Amino acid sequence: MVVDNLACRNQPIELFPESCTRGGASMHTNWCAYHIRDLPKARQEMNITLRMAFGMLISIITFCAHAVLIVEIPLSSWSKPSGYYTSFSFNALYLTGPTSSGIVELPGTKIFDSIQITPSDSGRTFTLASVLDDPELEKFIGYLTNGQDNQLMFWYLTNGAGGPGQDQSESTALSSFLSIGQVDLSGYSIDSISLYVDTLNMNRVFGSPCNRFLGCTETSFNGSLIFNGHVNSIPEPSMFSLMCLGLLALLPLTRRLSGRSCRRAT
Repeated sequence: MVVDNLACRNQPIELFPESCTRGGASMHTNWCAYHIRDLPKARQEMNITLRMAFGMLISIITFCAHAVLIVEIPLSSWSKPSGYYTSFSFNALYLTGPTSSGIVELPGTKIFDSIQITPSDSGRTFTLASVLDDPELEKFIGYLTNGQDNQLMFWYLTNGAGGPGQDQSESTALSSFLSIGQVDLSGYSIDSISLYVDTLNMNRVFGSPCNRFLGCTETSFNGSLIFNGHVNSIPEPSMFSLMCLGLLALLPLTRRLSGRSCRRAT
């Protein structure tokens, strides 16, 4: 018979003869027999199962987070070209070197240049996923993942009037996302590249030094360039499972021993 521990302490409990052993002696009636167990067996097993499931879930989330690539580079520009314009284009391309040393565009690496953007496109995303979307996408991705610190350029062009540009090495442009020793996105397969247009404002203004008839087009752009991809190689699921189990073995899973004891009823 199993009797609550508090009941044993607070009042005499008559039991049907049931023997238990304490110090080698056998004791019977008028002794309160009870079972000590900090957690019921079912609860212990449930606790262990939940810990293992939680550990596996955290490991899978971490694994997936490293398997998927999402890199977002913020973009912004401001210009005030003379004349009246209604569209804008963003160009991403590779150069032979920094602009300070005289630039030469690497042929076949300019993307998004064929897309004309207007203020009504604010909030829109333009995505290139194949050479059907942009014939120079494949070559651009080739430079992005070749393991060399190539020179990138972002060019913000008001249609027909030119515009400002910014060039920087890949290791600088991607510094927030690269691991130690990496200079570009080598080791990843790039599935698509997206241009997100947060805001584009093109306002016609007059006054010096703008043309008094046509004025100027004050252009401000904010957005981001997004690289989407995945790692080239993923560990085998069986190896991944073993790694998870190895980590779980380090968790302090406590299973207290249960036993039978006796207490004299007071």
